[in-house]
Amino acid sequence: MSDQAKVARLFPAFTQVEKGKTYHWCSCGLSAKQPFCDGSHKGTSFTPVKYEATESKRVLFCMCKQTGTQPLCDKTHIKVAINAYKGKLPLIGAVGLGALAVAYKLLGA
Repeated sequence: MSDQAKVARLFPAFTQVEKGKTYHWCSCGLSAKQPFCDGSHKGTSFTPVKYEATESKRVLFCMCKQTGTQPLCDKTHIKVAINAYKGKLPLIGAVGLGALAVAYKLLGA
């Protein structure tokens, strides 16, 4: 198994969390229960990341697994997507990524 996490999805998981509950975020990208751990990391160097909700709210859990603020999204997925499709993006894809970036800015995410 590589030391590089598998990209589960190129956009975050908008997830409602409940105050006082503990969540275990999948850091390897192999879980079938994204964004949460299902034990699929066993036999790898990855371990789940504990997230304790201090209030009930919606959060953005990282799905590209490359975030610098685990387990939450830091918008790294935009860079990951651009790098993955560099030179292969049709115009609509580029426009879609731009729209995604604008949406995040408007949402304050």
